[in-house]
Amino acid sequence: KIRPTDDGNKNYHANWVKEDEYYITSPKYEINKEENYIMKVSPNTSVTVFLSNIRTNGTPKVVNGKKEEVEQDSLVGTGYILQVEYKGTTYEYEIAVRGDLDGNGKVTVTDLSMLNQALVKRLEFSGIRKLAGDIDYNKEVSVTDLSMINQYLVKKIQL
Repeated sequence: KIRPTDDGNKNYHANWVKEDEYYITSPKYEINKEENYIMKVSPNTSVTVFLSNIRTNGTPKVVNGKKEEVEQDSLVGTGYILQVEYKGTTYEYEIAVRGDLDGNGKVTVTDLSMLNQALVKRLEFSGIRKLAGDIDYNKEVSVTDLSMINQYLVKKIQL
């Protein structure tokens, strides 16, 4: 089956998928199917916008850490989970929102402070928090990431 996707330049790519095979993709986010996470989600992204950027033949929903479904107009936060139900199987992907370290879906001075504490070794990041704190996507949390959050807070850059 051909599923064309528009990459913004009117170039189309065919993704060959077997009719009965589960799939998930996104034109906007990076989905790691081996480690079950989604990254490159911008801060202040609503559940509705998030789900509109997910392509799957299953039934997707976003749940919080307590596995409660999140309302459509709520923000997606780091640590939330995309659940996709497909033919009796539930696939789960933990979500990393860029710069959102406290899990509220926004980037605030609290996130800046948490990243600073991680850099001075008072706080340790691992897993999804580390992905959210790696603003420049170089696989480590550094002073550059701290600077980028600071620049975002003073409205010099977008995340």
